[in-house]
Amino acid sequence: MTHHYDPNTDPLTTQRLPDRERDDQWARSFLASQRIGHFGVIWQGQPLVMPLLYWVDEPANRVILHCSPKGRLAAAIHANPQVCLEVSRAGKMLPSNVALNFTIQYECVMAFGDAAFIEGRDEKRAALQGLLDANFPELVSGEAYRPITDEELDATGVISLTPDAITGKVNWPDHAKHVSSWPPKD
Repeated sequence: MTHHYDPNTDPLTTQRLPDRERDDQWARSFLASQRIGHFGVIWQGQPLVMPLLYWVDEPANRVILHCSPKGRLAAAIHANPQVCLEVSRAGKMLPSNVALNFTIQYECVMAFGDAAFIEGRDEKRAALQGLLDANFPELVSGEAYRPITDEELDATGVISLTPDAITGKVNWPDHAKHVSSWPPKD
């Protein structure tokens, strides 16, 4: 099921500071370069956000994550597959001489779409192995650790998020804005 966003509420058209927006290519590249995201779902009418390790399966245009197959996150996805994933990187804290202008350097991406659990054993194993290979490239299955067993597959929920909207934003100034009227001069 694909959800289409209303142009009046579409998260891609309601940017407060459009000069900080980045194009789709930048957003997808940034998403692929990071490892931990905050995965948002609705659980019993309330937002639930969990930090999860992920991997971008670029050829399949999906993000792979994992969780317990029997927890709140799994139940929330089964009840409502519409989710979001936020990924960010922070830099320096930037103080100002005006409280309103304090800021932080950051880069971030929001991906919106539908999540589904991968059920086929071979696809699930390949997706989970891709997640391991992307996040632990120096470790080789069968050498550094035991290959994924069927029991481990059964105990792991492997989520596929197919983004139908993605947005990127950057705020990375060298310093915060200051005003010349403070401190007052005598």
